[in-house]
Amino acid sequence: MNAEFDLRYAEALWVLRLMKTREMPNVAVDALVYGHDSRSLRQLAGLPPKTEEDVNLLFGRALKELNRGKMSKEEALKHYAKHISRKILNSELSPLNGAKMIWRATLRNAVPDFHDLDPFIYAASEAEDRPNDRRFFENEIVAEAKRCS
Repeated sequence: MNAEFDLRYAEALWVLRLMKTREMPNVAVDALVYGHDSRSLRQLAGLPPKTEEDVNLLFGRALKELNRGKMSKEEALKHYAKHISRKILNSELSPLNGAKMIWRATLRNAVPDFHDLDPFIYAASEAEDRPNDRRFFENEIVAEAKRCS
């Protein structure tokens, strides 16, 4: 995380199983530095990762202690897409790579009847299948990122 630490984004990554266990203690430290405090968060910040289960349990407890931890997969996917969209718009990620990240997250979390992020998925898929039209699809990804952010 960085100077613009976002606990909601960290929660989204956790819900989507995109945060690595070894990163969680550092996320806990960042959360504490930016004013989020709970007993479990302090424990997690002070512990080297033991088992994935222990770290996930502590992070889940910390979220509950901070009155969080109720984010649905749909909300998490939307928040993740918003974060990725900002990175696309700030040229920190290429449009195609950003769309592929969103695509992989939706595949990994398979939420039935959730289509909010389909424009990213469609554009990423078509850009791969139609390399001559790649620039068109990259422009469409940027347009969708503007709508999403």
